[in-house]
Amino acid sequence: MAIRRITCFCEHQFDADVADVVDLGVDADAERRILAGEFMDVSCPLCGKVLKPEFPCRIRHDARGIDIAFFPSSIGSRICAESFRLVAPVASRSATRAFGKDRSFA
Repeated sequence: MAIRRITCFCEHQFDADVADVVDLGVDADAERRILAGEFMDVSCPLCGKVLKPEFPCRIRHDARGIDIAFFPSSIGSRICAESFRLVAPVASRSATRAFGKDRSFA
C-alpha cells in the first residue's frame, strides 16, 4: 500500500492508503472489487463522495501465472508515446535491414 494525496471534487485534500501492488492469491476480495469497478475506491472524509483515483498498480497471482502492470489512461498515453519515441527508430532500422528499403514508423 502507498499513501497518496487525493483531492476531492469538494476541494478537500486528504491522504489515502491506495494499493500499488495487489496479490490476488493473498487478497481474496481484490478480484471481486476489480470486476465490480470498486478497485482503489476511496471516500472523502469531508463530504463522503466515493472517488476512483487512478494510480499505477501491479496485479499479480503467482499460482495462476498473472503479473499485470496497470497504467491508468491518464498516464498510459504518455508512457505509450515515450515508448514509441524510443522504439520507432530501432524498428525503422530493423525493417530497412529486413526488407531492403526504408519502412519508417515515425
